[in-house]
Amino acid sequence: MSVRLFQTIRRGLDLLIWLLEALSTLALMFITFSFGWLVFGRYVLNSTPTWVEHVAILLITFITFSMMAVNQRRGTNLAVGAFTDRLPHRAQTVVLASVDLLVAVFGGYCLIYGIKLALFNADQRMLMLGISEGIRMIPLAMGGGVLALVALLNAIGRFLDPDGNDGGSDESAELDAAKLDLGVQ
Repeated sequence: MSVRLFQTIRRGLDLLIWLLEALSTLALMFITFSFGWLVFGRYVLNSTPTWVEHVAILLITFITFSMMAVNQRRGTNLAVGAFTDRLPHRAQTVVLASVDLLVAVFGGYCLIYGIKLALFNADQRMLMLGISEGIRMIPLAMGGGVLALVALLNAIGRFLDPDGNDGGSDESAELDAAKLDLGVQ
């Protein structure tokens, strides 16, 4: 894979990551306002809108799996670097690329089994909403697919980047630089 093709794929992926983050933000805002409506309906109108809780569960699932991929791309997932920080640069690259590949395998499993679960539950209907129960598994499959792609590109990027950056985005490098400016380790 050429560096130019890799960079083009990364830019496209960054656009997808931005879209997922924007949609997750909108979903969180919708949940906030809909729960306000739930409380108003329950205590003022004396008529509880029960659909709110079911939609919130769907949206929380979307937010969780979308942001899992976003955080992997940005390099902001929780990690313990006590072991890898003490390794020589080349060994760090190999270990971190191996971790990225394991994350990609996990994302692949989420994609495959998310699709299988969605198809398995497609004929059942959700109470209150009347839509397919399989829709609950779509965020799992979608987030897993994006996570697998992001982690795979991060692993490849660790070997293509001559400067030794961590395979994450420019934002994570800027965050690291800001930490150093503040004296944070």
